[in-house]
This record gives sequence, structure tokens and C-alpha cells, in this order.
Amino acid sequence: MCLSTQGKESRAIVAPFREINLEAGLPKRLRALQRSQLGSETTGKFNYRRYEAKLQITILRTSPHMFDFCLGSKIRFTLGDSRGVSICRLGYNNLGHGTGKALADTLKTNSSLIELGLGNSDFGSEAGKALAEALKVNKSLTKLDLGTTRLDDSAGKALGEALKVHPALQQLLMSANELGAETAKALAEVLKTRNTLTVLSLEGNQIGEEGGKALAEALKINSSLTIFHLNANQLGQETGIAIAEALQVNKSLAELGLAGNNLGAQAGMALAKAMETNVTLTGLFLTEIRLGNEAGIALAMALKTNANAALTELYLDGNQLSDEVGIALAGALRASKTLKIFSLDRNRLGNEAGKALAEALKTNYVLRILDFGGKQLNPTIFGLQIPWRAERSEDNLTSPCKFSEGVKESLRQAVSGRTFTLYV
Repeated sequence: MCLSTQGKESRAIVAPFREINLEAGLPKRLRALQRSQLGSETTGKFNYRRYEAKLQITILRTSPHMFDFCLGSKIRFTLGDSRGVSICRLGYNNLGHGTGKALADTLKTNSSLIELGLGNSDFGSEAGKALAEALKVNKSLTKLDLGTTRLDDSAGKALGEALKVHPALQQLLMSANELGAETAKALAEVLKTRNTLTVLSLEGNQIGEEGGKALAEALKINSSLTIFHLNANQLGQETGIAIAEALQVNKSLAELGLAGNNLGAQAGMALAKAMETNVTLTGLFLTEIRLGNEAGIALAMALKTNANAALTELYLDGNQLSDEVGIALAGALRASKTLKIFSLDRNRLGNEAGKALAEALKTNYVLRILDFGGKQLNPTIFGLQIPWRAERSEDNLTSPCKFSEGVKESLRQAVSGRTFTLYV
């Protein structure tokens, strides 16, 4: 839709209008703004100077592919001219490295933008490096989403180096790229020397053991990070043990994602030991880490005996845990005063574990969701589907929990008459 900005209609625009949201098309009150003025082949420019005083724009959002045709290497995207825009979300657009570099240039002069969302765009590593240079100058940005933007390890390292001097960034999302150990080591130095980052998502990369251990060491020192996701990062036993050791001294971390890594039983035992005294973690993602039965029992005992545990979400899916572990977890449920979401799908739980868990549910009135795999939970992190859940085959959609119909009914009866979601 292309509407004229001339005449009475343009004069009818009044303040305040704080958001341009193109996710559902142009709002009626912005009919005077041509779509071409948000970006076009001829000007590639949004005239904030002209409209900012009247519209008081603070948020710019776009629908997927809105800018495929209008943002390119010749763009003059004038966020740098605006003193009012604070949030800019351009995700799911084929931006390309030319547009990415232009956006990076604007950050050098923009002093109002606090959130920049570029996730799931064809951004690329060269644009990522340009953005890193801009962050050395910019002082206002607090949230940056670069998930699924084709960043390689060199771009990730450059961004990490930039954060050593950036004074404000609190949330950094770089999931599903091609980041490796160099990126991890650069970010580890940031965590050691600065207490600004509160959210760091690196899931779905190739951090590996070297990078994982560097990040674990940083957690022993850092006191600001509250959400940290390293799911699906080719981490192993050594990283798992190092992170467990960090949890014994870290006092800020509230959510930790380690799922989809081959941590193994020894790392599982170390994590269980850490949970004996941890009082800050509220979310723990341990899906498919090859936990093992011994570590599963140790974790259950830790949760049972730690009276000050704060855990509200626990994911132990896909660890082939046995009846013995299920019975131990039932004991933890009877003692828990905080756990609200508990996922156990794709384990080898049988009737004995099912009966014990049903008994525990009769006295536990805190838990709200329990998943044995009848309809698996599919959690998302910052809007991105967790990779190892997305890649499951159809064969895995049926729970291997061997509950008889009688045990299933016992589980249903245990939670009947209350607000509860049970997948069995």
C-alpha cells in the first residue's frame, strides 16, 4: 500500500504515536506515511527528522521479509539521525552484509537505541565485525539479538572484544551460528572483567571443551549473569565438571541450559553435588546429557535435602533414567516447595516409578506441569525452538515410559480437581 503524504491527510497526524508496527501492515493513524519512506530503492531512508516531533516514535518493528526488496547495500537507514527510536526489530529479513554494515554505521552516532533485533536475517560475519566496531563507540545499546545470522568464530570473537569496552549491553543472543572456542574465550574475559551482561545465549554453536571450560572459569568470578544457555554446543565431561564447580561459588545465575551436550555421568554427579547447596538456580535444562542412573539418584537426593533450593523448572528428558531414579525423584517431589515444571519424557520409567510419583503428587500442590512424554513440552529460549527438540524423529514422539493404564489413571487421579497439566 502506497499512500500520499501530501495535503490534509499528512497534516492530520498527531502525537503521541510511539510505535510503528509493520507486523500487521500500516496502522490507520500512519496512513500518511508511505511504505517507501521506511525504506525504498530510491532513497532507502526513513525520514525520522520530519516525523519524530509529531509521532514521538520509539519502536520500529517489521514483518518477516518486509525489507527484502527495499534494504540493500546502498541503504541510508537513518537511525543515526533519530533521537527518539529506542527499539528496532528487523528480524526475519534478508538484510545482507551491506545493510548490516549500514546499520552498524548508525550505531556509532545513535544515542537513543537500546534494543536491536536482527535475529534470523542474512546478516553475515563481515557485517558482524562492522557491528563489533560500532559497539566500541556506541554507549546506549542494552539488548542485541544476533541469533541465526551466519556469524562465524572470527565475528563472534570481534563482538566479544567490543564488549570489553561497551558500557551498557545487558542481553546478548547469538544462538544457532557458527561460533567456536575463540568467541567463548573472548566472552569469558568480558564476564571476568565486567558485570554488565545479565543474559547470554550461545546455544546451537560449536563452543567445544576449550571454550566451555573458559566460560566455566568466568562464572566463578562473574556476579551479574542470570540467564546462560550453552545447549547443543559440543561440550563434554570436563566442561560439565567445571560448570558444576562454578555453581558452588556463583551467586547470581538463575537459569542454566546444558542440554544436548555429551556431559556424561561424572559431570552429572558433579552437578548433583553443586545442587546440594545452590540456592539461586530456578531453571535447569539437562535434556539428553547422558546423565546416568547414579547421577540421577544423586540429583534427586540433592533436591530432596536442599531446603533452600529455588528450582522451579527441571528438564531431565532423554536420559534413559530407570525406575530406581524415578522413585528417588518422587521423594524429591514430596519435599519440593518450589518446582512447578518437571519434564521426564523419553526415559525408561516403569510402573514402580509411576506409582511412587503418583503418591508424591497427592501431597505436592506446587507442581503445575509434569511431562512423561504423552505430549512433550517444547520449550523455547528467547523465541527460538531448542535445536535438539526440533530434530527429534517421529519414533521419539511416543514416550518410552512403560506405564500401565492403571498407573496412568493413578497419576490422573492424583492431580484431579486442581489446575494441572499432565502429559502421560
